[in-house]
Amino acid sequence: MNFRDAEGNWRNRGTGYRWSNVVEMRHAKKACAEQTLKERVSAKGLSGTWNWVAQWIESSWDGQTLRRYHQVWQALAGYLKEAPVAGPANLSRDHCLSYVNWRERHRGGRNSAALELRFLGQVVDEAIRRGMAERNPSRNLRIKKVPAKEKSVWLDAELATVDAALLPIGNKYGWMRVSFLLGRYQASRLGQAAIPLASIDLQRNVIHWPSTVMKHGKSFSQPIVDGLKPVLADIVEHRQTHGHKTLADLPQLPSLEWRKFLDSLGLRHLSHHGLRSTWITRAAMAGIPEAVAQRFSNHSSTAVHRVYLKLSTGDMAEMLRKLG
Repeated sequence: MNFRDAEGNWRNRGTGYRWSNVVEMRHAKKACAEQTLKERVSAKGLSGTWNWVAQWIESSWDGQTLRRYHQVWQALAGYLKEAPVAGPANLSRDHCLSYVNWRERHRGGRNSAALELRFLGQVVDEAIRRGMAERNPSRNLRIKKVPAKEKSVWLDAELATVDAALLPIGNKYGWMRVSFLLGRYQASRLGQAAIPLASIDLQRNVIHWPSTVMKHGKSFSQPIVDGLKPVLADIVEHRQTHGHKTLADLPQLPSLEWRKFLDSLGLRHLSHHGLRSTWITRAAMAGIPEAVAQRFSNHSSTAVHRVYLKLSTGDMAEMLRKLG
């Protein structure tokens, strides 16, 4: 096998494999491919690092997916730097498996780690296409997920506490208050707060959610709840006056900021996504037909919708009392 040494000089060495043996011939070709990869990665001018990933993400996705993958890569990049793993060719299966424990120590969980490693698999696949790696050790890891924590329904007192706490933070038009109001009244997800102002039709009382802010990339329309309309109109007017194009400017990691905020209020059992469960549960208690609530919250199936329904024993007793 001919190869270049560290100084760039050509050398050769025997592999010990016989060309007459089909199996050994495969091993010989694999050894040559591995040697070629090492030379390419170490060659001057060839990037064997992860520096290209952020730009690749930027050019490959947009909207909600783009924001999500930037967040995922931020977590992965922190680990790869700390490990350290210089580039795709240096990544091993042990690195990937160790990421799970590392993520749990850095405000994450096993399920988050599993999803992020799946994205790492896409990154390394792209690295292979670019000639920066030969194999993908982040595939087929078979990491067992744990059951997701139940999203607690917000009580009236908790809604009032958060609403009152948000107003003095910066101003009443801040991204956190906007996302809180949308979650409370429109059962919206956190990322939907970045909706373009042009998508909000106050005259027709309709919000047209574009695919760019939706979790699954599918647009849909939704009536504006009466309790939100005057506040929403005020926010829209304020944003337009100041030259903004969207209802809110979300930070890099909005869910993490929400987590810190709720923890600071002693509401560790709550989450922003729990506002979605709150709306769906209250809709059931108010007697709104399930099909209507499912359509309003943009759930694709009844099975998914019912996961968000959190009726307590007291809730059911109250509903049964109405039957007489």
